[in-house]
Amino acid sequence: MVHGLWPQDETTRGPSCKPDGQKVPTSIVNQMLVYIPTKGLIQHEWDTHGSCSGLTLPAFFAAVRNARDSVALPAAFKAPTAQTTMSAAHIEGAFAAANPTFPSTAFRATCTSGMLEDARICFTKDLKARACSASAGECSGSMKILLVR
Repeated sequence: MVHGLWPQDETTRGPSCKPDGQKVPTSIVNQMLVYIPTKGLIQHEWDTHGSCSGLTLPAFFAAVRNARDSVALPAAFKAPTAQTTMSAAHIEGAFAAANPTFPSTAFRATCTSGMLEDARICFTKDLKARACSASAGECSGSMKILLVR
């Protein structure tokens, strides 16, 4: 699933938008449910990150789809069956191996309290893969991941 697409500064988290009052149309919500699991999160992504992106609402969600579609999911994560423990380096390496045209440093696993939070993929403003900066977060050591389908 996609959590979102948002600007990130090199050293800090990127800005958040102020909601512009636009509601994401049902037609776009229906397209996005394949990528983002709930209508509420889809609206949140527009309100918080899309409405000040400089893109129209349709163009913002097209960019989300294009970014996600450009990333191959590692085979080990496609048909999960159980909880497991692995290192951030293992997760990042699996994404790098599945996406050989991306810089190997374009992937960042983050965690909270020893649980995987995100597998982040870093892009330029033109949605070209790029190395992640320190602001993308990181997780050291092993973490538990719940592989749920």
